[in-house]
Amino acid sequence: MPGERSVEVGEELGRGGENIVYELGKDSVFKVPNLEDEKDAGVAEFMNSSIFNDRAREGQEGLRKYFGSYLSEEVFFRGVRDDGLEVNVRVQERLRGKTIQELEEEKKIDEVANYKNAEGKTVRQQGTDILMASSKMFLDLGVPVDVTGKNVMWVEATNELKLFDPGPLEAIYYLAIESDNLSEQLRTRLKKYYNFGRENLVNRLRNLSEQDQIRFLGETGMDIDRFEQHMKEAAEDPVGYIRRQKEKRE
Repeated sequence: MPGERSVEVGEELGRGGENIVYELGKDSVFKVPNLEDEKDAGVAEFMNSSIFNDRAREGQEGLRKYFGSYLSEEVFFRGVRDDGLEVNVRVQERLRGKTIQELEEEKKIDEVANYKNAEGKTVRQQGTDILMASSKMFLDLGVPVDVTGKNVMWVEATNELKLFDPGPLEAIYYLAIESDNLSEQLRTRLKKYYNFGRENLVNRLRNLSEQDQIRFLGETGMDIDRFEQHMKEAAEDPVGYIRRQKEKRE
């Protein structure tokens, strides 16, 4: 068909619960849904739907309002596998460095935390910025950002932090706002996602310095204990929580 072209992907770089990641040249990676390992057929179908892809694409702009240059560049489109199956495709800039989790495991995090980027901001300060942005986005929209040590990368060449794979936020928002007939499997998956996000974000917020916790109070209007209560409430009923947050904004 006109406009179609073949893409030669390289070796498999990783495989997670949601995506399989392949090398794509020197500067990019190529991601497709991990449909074969998804045990729930309904979840797999939604993950590979055009609606999911469209909402993820739209979500990039929403995320960038909160995270700015900390968010890695990503492009979304539909493709066709060799077996003829249409799949969602994401192309992302390839980040070279170590994740925060890797730095923690190698006991190098304290050293790297003091490195500065071109603007003079330390890695520690950048990490705090990302946590603050994640918290504000949750309070505004009711959707948690998947911020873990695994998906925040220290880019060695520039001493910048980059957030990648922050979760299917717009897809979750779409499910909550526009769909009245969620399957029990998707509702269960949403609750697990919210609890996972709460544990990761709150634990990292509690490890902030006293000065940064005061900053958190100033920027969000609440302390970390109260913030955790909001996240617990959201995890009990994600759909209802998102809808209530939307009503408050309107």
